[in-house]
Formats: sequence, C-alpha cells, structure tokens
Amino acid sequence: MSSSNNTQDATASPSYSNSSMVTVEYDYLAVLYALLASVAFVQLIRIQKRNSIVWTTQKSFVVLNFFVMSVRAVVFAIRERLDEIEPKVFASILLDLPGLIFFTTCACVVLFFFFFFFFFFFFEKSFS
Repeated sequence: MSSSNNTQDATASPSYSNSSMVTVEYDYLAVLYALLASVAFVQLIRIQKRNSIVWTTQKSFVVLNFFVMSVRAVVFAIRERLDEIEPKVFASILLDLPGLIFFTTCACVVLFFFFFFFFFFFFEKSFS
C-alpha cells in the first residue's frame, strides 16, 4: 500500500470532507480570541488609570497578551485567505509571531517572579 493511497483514503473520508464544521470551529476560535483581546485591552485601560506614569511589568504582560490574542483572532478570521498573502513571509510572520510573543510573555512572568524571589531572599538577609 503506497502513501498516495493512504492520502487519498484520508481525504475521501466523511470526517475530512466536512469542512463547513471546521470553518465554524475556526470562526468560534476567532471570536473567542477577539473576546480575550478585548478583556486584555480593558485590563490595560484599568491599569493605566491606576498608575498612568510608571511602566510596569504587569502592563508589559497585558500588552503582550493583547497583541497575541489580537493577532491570533486575525489569523483565525482570515485563515482561508492566508495562502493569497504575498510575499509569503508575511503569512509566516502572522502564523509564527503569536507563538513567539506568547513565549516572551511566559519568560516575562518567570523573570518577574524570579526578581521578587531574589529580592526578598537575598537582599533581605543582607540588611539583617
């Protein structure tokens, strides 16, 4: 049995041909990511009103989350037209950038907690 027969069998299956269901699922994902982006934006406004002058780690985290959720919502909304984007590097950026920014937000949170751990456990002992 060759691999081309396996591919033809997989694409001929009823679950693969039901693309309208997949389209609806991606539309739901786009709406959910847009909702999460709007929640992050509202949170950013609340943080900005609380302390408008100082740029904090919390603001950075919320801005990065807003950016990730917004780009993912756009990607899921235009997923059928991603192949039409020229040059192809822009499509690659749209697909890869949210994951990279999300990794950056996770690293930001780890550094944030490490800073407090380091400050409270090492500087606290030096002043005693």
